Amino acid sequence: MTPTAPVAVLSSLVKEHTSVRLVRRKVVLTLLISTVQLRLVVSVWEWDSAFSGMMAAARRL
Repeated sequence: MTPTAPVAVLSSLVKEHTSVRLVRRKVVLTLLISTVQLRLVVSVWEWDSAFSGMMAAARRL
C-alpha cells in the first residue's frame, strides 16, 4: 500500500461527504418548496369553495 492511498481515500470521503450534504440540502429545499406550494393550492381551493358557497347562498336569497 502506498503512502498516498490513505490521502486519496480521505479526499474521496470528503468529496462524498460534501456531495451528500449538498444533495441533502437540495432535498430539504425541494420538500420545503413543495410543502409551500401545496399549502397555497389548498388555501386557494378552500377560498374558492367558500366563495362559491357564498355565491350559491346569495343566489338562493
